[in-house]
Amino acid sequence: MRALGVASEAIEIAYQLNTVDLQLVDDPARRSLIEEENSERPLDMLLFSSRETADVVVQHPEIDVAAVAFRFADLIVVKNLTPTPILARGRQINAGGFCRIYAGQSVVMGDDVFSYDDISFFFNAKRNLTSQQIYISRDAGGDQFIDTARTRASYLRVTFGLQIQVDVLAASAAKIASKRLALGSSFAVRPDDELVFSDGSSIAFAELRRKTRGIGGRYTLSATRKRFLISNEPEGLTAGDILLAPGLNGRIVLELESNEGQASGTLRVVAARDSISVDGQAYREGDKVTLPAEE
Repeated sequence: MRALGVASEAIEIAYQLNTVDLQLVDDPARRSLIEEENSERPLDMLLFSSRETADVVVQHPEIDVAAVAFRFADLIVVKNLTPTPILARGRQINAGGFCRIYAGQSVVMGDDVFSYDDISFFFNAKRNLTSQQIYISRDAGGDQFIDTARTRASYLRVTFGLQIQVDVLAASAAKIASKRLALGSSFAVRPDDELVFSDGSSIAFAELRRKTRGIGGRYTLSATRKRFLISNEPEGLTAGDILLAPGLNGRIVLELESNEGQASGTLRVVAARDSISVDGQAYREGDKVTLPAEE
């Protein structure tokens, strides 16, 4: 009898994996029906797409992106639904392809990077198991900090779920997307939108979500540098830049820009006599390469 039960569950899982297609994005009624059916099946399902009907909206300026993530216990599998490739575990996943995502790994969809923890958080939020509410505050010395409870110093409430909701509790000099925050306003923001403080430092809401995951009390937000130079010549380097060891041929200057909100970065070859190799791919002067989180 136990063997029959296992076989039946395997059939249900195979059915779920193979009946999900791009029509989920285009046909909300069919998607609602499938999700109702899936509530009695082994796999949780989460839709990522560049269209607003998705559970998690993915940014892509030109081409449709759509993928579905499945979860069984702590196992997460991602299926690409469109001809636009997604990147997972260092390889390209084409339309209809599957890839398992392990803890500590990420998947690149469109212009967004989602870690295993991000996807797990979204699953829990969809099932109403998890949402997180934090408060952004500024102390008398001008330092910005996060707290799990509202205080007199709190000026923003941020709620993380499938969407990110911001409530303005008090007047401040902070901005979001270059806009002043009107007292009493409430609105949704994107993960890559940045909260810009009065001193010019900023933090993306995706990074804010990562920093506050599991927070137990007050957490100070410190300004972080986003752009670095890497060179084998000390001239032009400043504090925090990276000086390469001597012995390399010719002048080398690389520019590394980090995107904390996406947990990724870009590397640009500013100057190099020879090509620079990244993951076996050669890049020459003027080229730029995107670096996922695991790199």
